[in-house]
Amino acid sequence: MPVFLIKSLLRSVKKAFWQGPAGEVFPLKRIKYLLLLIACLSLCGCSVKLYNTLETVAVEAIKVESYDSPLNAESSMLSMGETDAEERFNIATDKKAYKGIAVEGMHLSPEDDNYIYEAAYISGNRTYLSEKEKQVLDAAAAVIDQFKGRSDYDIAAGVHDALAASIKYKQNEEQYTAYGALVGHEAICQGYAFAYKLCMDLAGIDCITIGGNAESETGLQKHAWNMVKIRNKWYHVDLTWDDPDLSTDHGAWSHVYLFADDEFMSENHEWDTIVQGLHGIKSIPKAYDASMHFLKKAGNWTYDQQGLINSFMNAYNAGHADMEIACEGYASSIDFIRNYCSCTYIRQQVGNVCVYYIMLK
Repeated sequence: MPVFLIKSLLRSVKKAFWQGPAGEVFPLKRIKYLLLLIACLSLCGCSVKLYNTLETVAVEAIKVESYDSPLNAESSMLSMGETDAEERFNIATDKKAYKGIAVEGMHLSPEDDNYIYEAAYISGNRTYLSEKEKQVLDAAAAVIDQFKGRSDYDIAAGVHDALAASIKYKQNEEQYTAYGALVGHEAICQGYAFAYKLCMDLAGIDCITIGGNAESETGLQKHAWNMVKIRNKWYHVDLTWDDPDLSTDHGAWSHVYLFADDEFMSENHEWDTIVQGLHGIKSIPKAYDASMHFLKKAGNWTYDQQGLINSFMNAYNAGHADMEIACEGYASSIDFIRNYCSCTYIRQQVGNVCVYYIMLK
């Protein structure tokens, strides 16, 4: 073999598999020098399968974020112990079961697990629902029908409160499903999230379920919550963490995680921005608007001690027995309340925001 070919071969081998100081790989350079390596080998009479080499490089060069979610595809909205969501969708599609009832006003695509619920709710045709699915639809409809004619904001907030009041955080055989949350009134985070999404879907409000991790006393744990679209902007809603069993433990619900933005939520939640679902790769929307948080809209978000006192006095003079006030960016104290009444309170810290749930005696 000629000397220049030997030198070229060795140089191509080195550069084709060279990595940077931090271990990063430079895919374009690798392709270039792998092609040179192949050329050298070809001149030497070696046979090379080019497509195998390039396929390997392409896989290494294009990376998609992995998604380790607590959501189980086999326990999705349509999985009630019969068939999973994808199979149910295929059965309905093959039979063209809902071709005639995809009526005007539907906003879900057939790929969405809740498509058959929305179709049945709008059209009144429940022929293709199982008995359990009919119970789920009836329960969800009973929740959202309370808020007919209201704004999307009021519906999303009202459903949050209605579900928080009716669902108990508890593990059982239906814990992952909307059936467990809406019919059995017991669920864990996934069941809460599926129930909230179904109600929003029936109300025609865009909503997705998020799978990620959240901080707990024992460290990060898998968790599920929602994002809802109000006035063309997305917000986080964590119904589980606002449930009285977990948040206040006194029979009322909190609003700490109702219409939260990414910055607030990321203080104790984490999630992937790109996820792999049943129907392909999807990007999680950004929630950048902090002005719509429920406590801000309610006038109960304060920025100094005097603001905290004013918020308390407004609620106290209005005769409210329970009140929820957020204090951002300062060392707050509610010792002043002793001058007016006796109370118990719960304090939650989220980043630099302290939220008090005050219950007057």
